[in-house]
Amino acid sequence: QMPVSSPTRDSTDRASHRKEPNVKGRIEFSVQGHTLSGITVCPISEGNSDFNTGENSCKTGLYLCKA
Repeated sequence: QMPVSSPTRDSTDRASHRKEPNVKGRIEFSVQGHTLSGITVCPISEGNSDFNTGENSCKTGLYLCKA
């Protein structure tokens, strides 16, 4: 199973006042000692915002994980 982190922000924090997207969860593509090759993530809804988290580029929306 792919771990999905729990929500890290809510709509009342200061980040939301800076118009940052409200992060609902994050898919982690690796687990210590394992790789998840062959897993693809397909968007199933239009995202409304792009943002970066360090080295990662992210887009809001709903995604479907397929093996």
